[in-house]
Amino acid sequence: MFAGSFAWSLAQTAGAPAWAYFSTVTRLWEFALGSLAALALLRPSRPQAGSRGSVPDAVRRPVGVALGWAGLAAIVATPFLIGADTRFPGTAALAPTVGAAAVLVGGALAPDAPLSAGRALTARPLLFFGDRAYGIYLWHWPLLITYLLVTARDTVPVLHGLGVLAASVLLTRATAPLLAGWRALPGIRAGNGLRLTATALLVAVPLTGAHQYTVQRDPTAGVERTAQNYPGAAVLRGDVTEVPDVPIVPNGAEREHEWGDTGGACPPEDTPESLEGLGHCRVIAPDDGAAPARTVVVIGDSHAQQLLTPIHRAADAQGWTVISYLRMACRYTGGTQPADAECDEFNAAAGEAALAADPDAVVTIGTRSLPEAPHEKLVDGYEDGVRPFLDAGIPVLAFRDNPRFPFSMFACVETYGPDHHRCNPPRSESLLPENPLESLAARHEDLHSIDLTDRLCTDTVCPGVIGNIQVYMDLDHVTSTYGETLAPDVESRMLEALDWPDRR
Repeated sequence: MFAGSFAWSLAQTAGAPAWAYFSTVTRLWEFALGSLAALALLRPSRPQAGSRGSVPDAVRRPVGVALGWAGLAAIVATPFLIGADTRFPGTAALAPTVGAAAVLVGGALAPDAPLSAGRALTARPLLFFGDRAYGIYLWHWPLLITYLLVTARDTVPVLHGLGVLAASVLLTRATAPLLAGWRALPGIRAGNGLRLTATALLVAVPLTGAHQYTVQRDPTAGVERTAQNYPGAAVLRGDVTEVPDVPIVPNGAEREHEWGDTGGACPPEDTPESLEGLGHCRVIAPDDGAAPARTVVVIGDSHAQQLLTPIHRAADAQGWTVISYLRMACRYTGGTQPADAECDEFNAAAGEAALAADPDAVVTIGTRSLPEAPHEKLVDGYEDGVRPFLDAGIPVLAFRDNPRFPFSMFACVETYGPDHHRCNPPRSESLLPENPLESLAARHEDLHSIDLTDRLCTDTVCPGVIGNIQVYMDLDHVTSTYGETLAPDVESRMLEALDWPDRR
């Protein structure tokens, strides 16, 4: 049980950490570890009088003391070993669980040692909290989440955290009869099936029904999704002065379908072999089957993918073919990606494929936005990455990245509403005052910087909602729905930068 569950926990924590955190299967090994500790302490069926198995006191006591303190040190160190980016449970869960097992085994081996961790843990304040640990565990989490929601904070100051702890202790004392089991509740007995069933239904049915209603209810039902109701970026273009009062889109159920309109998969004969297993090849071609007026290649990660929605609309209008080489979490560059050799391989292969396609232009994302100061920088090694295209006389369109926030903007809007200050962070805290690509573009005639910041931010803030449309699907990805409304801007700026005629 321990080996199987632990192996599964490692695999799932690496690939699906959110699922692994809440899954029973990935946590069974933690219970199994406690069982193994108990089995290790089982006495022989007929122990000799005055003995504790076959381990002599001269060995048992010092080993028990060492285990106890080592285990306690591991438990105390756990909060300092786990950070915001730590994937849990996985190997990170070994520190508190192995530490707890060591404390138990150490206490059993040396129960009377004066210098043992077990003796220190019998202090009255620790016993007080130990007796109430489960109730505190149950109560602190909803209190903590409620505090963060009400205050719109990402962190909890020490004094406020102590307040949450104190409230958890008080609520634990007040609800102690509930935690003691059904038999402690007046008038209810475990054998009274009717009362237990009625109580369960009284609690479960309304909560389940309310949850399903919340999940399935679509507030936009019956509202026509027109450009008049959902103008999006048209508001910042000045095309719309009044925005109607209608529900915001996309809703939570639609969010996973907002990754960008990339067109279809490239035909096998047109898919570069060097990209196999490294990334995806997608193509947007004229609907009428006519020869394309231009061929554009897009290379990059999910931020390049989200840009394909407005580029797709521009391609349809102008008769372009758009070929995209995409790999998630792999920004195109000529530099190296730390700890991601496959990303480097993909970039090299995508660059070669783009040159072989002999396009009229190459599109990339030239900057990288950051959730904290300085908020933005040039992609490391970007100039080296686009130099082969420039040397071949192929124009490069370097798009400036969109803002990246230290929280999910989509969740912020759902929680606090579109007008809350948290969901409208200052523009100065979202991107640099000047586009870093401008100085780079000034050195290369065929490198053109395209900046959409004026369609993502006002002069002062970068809103989570513009023209009744959620701008972001998480902390940094623009929704495809909002991308649709960026199409006129992307099309006109691409044509202007490349000095191509408008075929409309």
